[in-house]
Amino acid sequence: MRVEYSGVTVELGGTTIVDDIDLTADTGEFIGVVGPNGSGKSTLLRCLYRALHPAAGTVAVDGRDVTAVGLAENARQVAAVMQHAPFDIGFTAREIVETGRLPHRRRGVPISAHRRAVDGALAVAGASGLARRDFGTLSGGEAQRVLIARAFAQEPRVLVLDEPTNHLDVRHQFAVLSAARGLASRWSRCCTTSTWPPSTATGCTCCPTAHWPVPAPRRTSSPRRRSGATSPSAPTSSPTPAWASPR
Repeated sequence: MRVEYSGVTVELGGTTIVDDIDLTADTGEFIGVVGPNGSGKSTLLRCLYRALHPAAGTVAVDGRDVTAVGLAENARQVAAVMQHAPFDIGFTAREIVETGRLPHRRRGVPISAHRRAVDGALAVAGASGLARRDFGTLSGGEAQRVLIARAFAQEPRVLVLDEPTNHLDVRHQFAVLSAARGLASRWSRCCTTSTWPPSTATGCTCCPTAHWPVPAPRRTSSPRRRSGATSPSAPTSSPTPAWASPR
């Protein structure tokens, strides 16, 4: 499985935000797009989960342009945790996570399988104790853990995390990134994340944006040339999500 950006350019309001980007990520990789605010990290990722369409170039998963497949099929392939989400929607935390199973609601899939996926995702994200809480009453960090659980419950082949450690304390930052890294390396998924500062890119192969000047002695690659990318030091253990099934 491969994610491939080819000559991707994104323009918003007449301004070029992302210009002619090539980037490849393969099965088992955990890629971090690193750069300060306004450098185009989120814009780049939004093209992968179809929130934005490039003005030029293509984004493909397994050789297929993401804009050429149906929404349900795309949702089974790609899950995203976005920076901002509505809070006052009248759902419990568990109901939010259950929406991650909607792309898999097909005949022949037992209800028990959906329940196991939801229970496991809540546990991995450290959100089991929040399941019965109204989503609108959660703190920023609690809500973020629930949204991450929803993406895990979706069981995607590509997991997109847009600054996933926002609002999280240090313990949950490491837990979430470790779970994502384990999902990628042990269960044949690909994870991409945007993050800043670089210290939060634990365990990622870093691809700095063009707007982030990297000191020459420790230079990492640009998105176009990933061969020299570096990975920040990280804990070596990667807990395997027990609910994930290899594909």
